[in-house]
Amino acid sequence: MSDQFTSGTSIFQRPPMSGHLQQCRVASGPWHGIGCAAEALHGFIAQRFVTTIVVVAAVAAAGWWWF
Repeated sequence: MSDQFTSGTSIFQRPPMSGHLQQCRVASGPWHGIGCAAEALHGFIAQRFVTTIVVVAAVAAAGWWWF
């Protein structure tokens, strides 16, 4: 028997396992926390897109008017 059958994984399971391991490496990297925070911020802003644009425009207009 070959090694691939004794280890419990076939050649057809290796590409998905490789992709999974790559995802695990990325998830444990130093940028993972920043990515999570960016996703959370994007979700917050995306739900309030029009309100965010209006607030940014109002702050910009107030800054322009004040100075």
